[in-house]
Amino acid sequence: MSLGVPASRNCPALGTFPSRSRGRRRANSAETPGGLPPRKALARHDRLGAVRELSECSPTFAPMNGTTLLPSPNPAAGGHPCDGRRVPRWAAVVAHIVPLTTLPSGLWRIAIACGFSLGMLDHGEPIDVHGWESVYLICLSLTIEGCALLAFGLVRPWGERAPRWFPVIAARRVPPRLVVAAAATGTVLVTFIALMFFVPADSISDLEATDAGRALAVACYLPLLLWGPLLGALTIAYHRRRCRG
Repeated sequence: MSLGVPASRNCPALGTFPSRSRGRRRANSAETPGGLPPRKALARHDRLGAVRELSECSPTFAPMNGTTLLPSPNPAAGGHPCDGRRVPRWAAVVAHIVPLTTLPSGLWRIAIACGFSLGMLDHGEPIDVHGWESVYLICLSLTIEGCALLAFGLVRPWGERAPRWFPVIAARRVPPRLVVAAAATGTVLVTFIALMFFVPADSISDLEATDAGRALAVACYLPLLLWGPLLGALTIAYHRRRCRG
């Protein structure tokens, strides 16, 4: 007499024991209407549901290839629709050229202030600048160079919204028409000042200096003639970008 479980799983005394392996094979062999096994279909359903929920929660998310993208950048979010527009490449290049137009004359003045005559004469003798005259030439050169660097405001974000550290208007939107008016006024002024060195024509010949010193002075001040036109071009580009809807 055997005390173990009968070998047959269909024993009347113990009832019928369905085969687990057969049931598992039948469950795995069953397919959804889409042709996918139940586990894969469930996983795909979960993924699509998660994507759908994220898309509904955030309208800035855009679907692509069944996935979800990060929110697209919007530089003008929360601001004026004319802010954050793309700066033309040529305008960015011109903004870098503007400070270079004032650099040679600035270095020439600083060299004079440091005691180098550079061929300049004073009553027939090499010019000797010292004391407050030296301080004046250095401060004048730094001020002009700083004004030239303001051209970057026509192509950089801080020309549309003031930096947080800026007093009074910190982090506020810069009125575009005010910037255009200031830049246009600067264009007229720097063009007039640059022309003062070359018009009338005899102003160069009357310059008390050696021939080499006169040629060096003209070469250093000649790029100033480009400052006004380049600044005017940047002003027009800024106006088109921020003042036209």
